[in-house]
Amino acid sequence: MNRAQLLAAEIFGYSFANYADHLGIGHVRYERLMPEDVETLETAEREGWPATKIAAALEVDVERAGELLEALQRAREVVDAENPAEAFRNGVRFSIWHAVEEGCVIRKRSRSW
Repeated sequence: MNRAQLLAAEIFGYSFANYADHLGIGHVRYERLMPEDVETLETAEREGWPATKIAAALEVDVERAGELLEALQRAREVVDAENPAEAFRNGVRFSIWHAVEEGCVIRKRSRSW
């Protein structure tokens, strides 16, 4: 997988293995569309596009455009990490953050022994 595909997997919530399984079989979404969205997001960030321009380019609403830009920043911390351990730690941190944002409640189990 190339960098744009790795970033796309992170941004859109796919494991690298699942994303890779969709490559090489003519699946346009994974092979072309999502990597192009990544390139658009990186250009938008580099050039300081307003959210309205990002939304128009990606054909999403302004709120979703902001979410995707934030997802790109998190994805980079995983994909561009200095080493596999740092990538793993960042991935776990973002998974926990996402679970909390979605309302996942972690309860301490009582010991029965």
